[in-house]
Amino acid sequence: MKRRLRQPWSAAALALCACAGTAAMAPPAAATGLKDPTSPPAVAAPAHVPKAHAPPPRVSAIFLSAQRRVAIIDGVAVAVGDRIGDLRILEITADGVHYSDHGHAAFAALRPPQP
Repeated sequence: MKRRLRQPWSAAALALCACAGTAAMAPPAAATGLKDPTSPPAVAAPAHVPKAHAPPPRVSAIFLSAQRRVAIIDGVAVAVGDRIGDLRILEITADGVHYSDHGHAAFAALRPPQP
């Protein structure tokens, strides 16, 4: 005669396996809209970052002669027509330098040297 052993834990084991299988097939938490509370907050990048304005050029010296006009701008010797970055030198006078910055005319006055 065949004897059958009863195991009270077999029903519990079957239920545990069924639950584990269901959990494995569940969508990930991100797909259900849940957020990990331990993750750092999201930082959104600004839509438009304004460009920092460069300080105006500093004219520290001007040398005028019958043949040449030279100015020292931000420590660089320049003549009419020269470029310093985006600046184009238009005219050098005894009072300062006329220049163009991205197509806009401007004037930088001769300043005494800073101590």
